[in-house]
Amino acid sequence: MKLKILLSVLFVFAFTSLAISQNNLIFGIKAGLTLSNPSIEPNGNYNIDAKSGLGFNVGVSVDVIRVNNFTLSSELYYTNKRTDFTYKYGSYSTFSLTQSVDYLIYGITGKYKFDLHSFRPYIFAEPRLNFYLGDDIDKASYPLTPSYKEMISDHYKKFGFGFNLGAGVDFIRSSDYYLFVEAHFCPDLFNAYEDTNGKAKSNAFEFKLGCGF
Repeated sequence: MKLKILLSVLFVFAFTSLAISQNNLIFGIKAGLTLSNPSIEPNGNYNIDAKSGLGFNVGVSVDVIRVNNFTLSSELYYTNKRTDFTYKYGSYSTFSLTQSVDYLIYGITGKYKFDLHSFRPYIFAEPRLNFYLGDDIDKASYPLTPSYKEMISDHYKKFGFGFNLGAGVDFIRSSDYYLFVEAHFCPDLFNAYEDTNGKAKSNAFEFKLGCGF
């Protein structure tokens, strides 16, 4: 299943980039940190506390349309989100765990750049598709059986929509390549997880370093 998702998204990424591209493509590679910021709605008497954790991200992009200061890019990346959860019934802590969740994300990014010669600051917006790849429980307040872990995994949505908003700066090093930094705010438009205890959106902040060529 995961392989089919990966191959499907890679095909969409390649086809979209080539179908609308100009002759002179600009490719980018980027990597950085992911800071989880989940939005949780508990049900009933349960309270769920979530503490942000640090994960990572890595991906590729292609600038497919460039008109004056506007750039349209196609982007595909992997992100890992880590969060510490504590489940409480009333004022009593009943269970805690640290969980990491993996996503493959495909987005179309619109950028507006301000050309200041040696560097180019820009703002961007990016509608995106989230593809759930899997999750892992790094630690828990008591041992979990494989069937319980599988039950948790089953409550994750396998596909959803979201968008990224942010800003970045290109640092022009030569005519052949440039370096850039980016900061993203990444809210979800769907409940990434939902069970009888509550539901959650897997929002995050992402910070990336990269190179375009």
